[in-house]
Amino acid sequence: MPIDDQARLALVISLASSVVWFLLLIMILRSFKQHIERRPYILSMPLVGLIASVGTLASAIGFAEQIGVIDFALAPEVLTIIASMGRGALLMGGALALAYYTPGTRT
Repeated sequence: MPIDDQARLALVISLASSVVWFLLLIMILRSFKQHIERRPYILSMPLVGLIASVGTLASAIGFAEQIGVIDFALAPEVLTIIASMGRGALLMGGALALAYYTPGTRT
């Protein structure tokens, strides 16, 4: 697969994942509003996913811009910071999962 196609595929997949995580976040927030969901920690999953997918989108934009597939108006430093936020979200998501995970049932 040519590198231009790889860059386009990375952009499409990253954008699609950002949309999916955003939609899940909206669905969960609506369930809170309707008093169906009451577990606040459940919000960590779509928030981590959304921030991480936006980070991958920033990386894909930077890659596509670097090889000349797109011309984007953001500075490379901004894209790097956004991508780093995605990596930080994955770290914090893992830390939250470790902190809240308890095998079996609590008594």
